[in-house]
Amino acid sequence: PTWRAPSFGLLATAFALSFAISPSLALIMNRFTVSVFALASQMAALMLAVACMPETLNVDVREKALRMRKEQERERQREGLSRCCCWIDLLLRPLRELSILNRSCFFRLLSASAICVAVVMSTVQSFIVYYLEKDYRFTNRDLALYFAIYGLLSILAQAVLLKCLTKTCGERWVLIISRLFAAIAHVMYGLA
Repeated sequence: PTWRAPSFGLLATAFALSFAISPSLALIMNRFTVSVFALASQMAALMLAVACMPETLNVDVREKALRMRKEQERERQREGLSRCCCWIDLLLRPLRELSILNRSCFFRLLSASAICVAVVMSTVQSFIVYYLEKDYRFTNRDLALYFAIYGLLSILAQAVLLKCLTKTCGERWVLIISRLFAAIAHVMYGLA
C-alpha cells in the first residue's frame, strides 16, 4: 500500500513516455519496420514478464482461491448446471466485480468523474488530429512533434506537478483543479 501511488505514477509515466515516442517511430521507419519493432517490443515484454516478474499473490491466498474455485465447480456440477452456464458466469464475473465501485458515495463519484474524463479525452484525442491537419495543415512530422510534446508534458505533470500539488492542496483539490483546467482547455478547443 505505501508504494501503490508511486507505482501508478510510474505506470502513467511509462505510458506517457511511450505516447511521446511512438509517433516519432513512424517518421523514421516504414510500416513494415514499425510492425516488426512492435512485435519485437511485445516479445521482449513477454519474456521480461515470464523471466523477471515476481508473483504478487502469496501461496496461501492462491491456494485458498483455487480451493474456492474447485468448490464452486463442484456446486455447479451438483446443481446440474451445464458448461454453457459456467461460461456465462465466467463472462459476467468482471461485471459483478465492478460492484466494488458502488460500495460508497466516494467511489461512485470518482468512477463517474473518471468515465467523464475518459470519454472527453478519447474524443479530443480523436478529433485533434483531424483538426490540426485540416485547419493548420499539420504534416505527419508536426503531429509526431505534437504527440511528443504532449507525452513529455504528461510525464512532467505525473512525475513533478502531481506530487507537489497533492502535498500542497490534497487529493480532493487536485481533482478539482485538474477538472477546472481541463474544462478551460476544452472551452479553448471549442473557441479555436
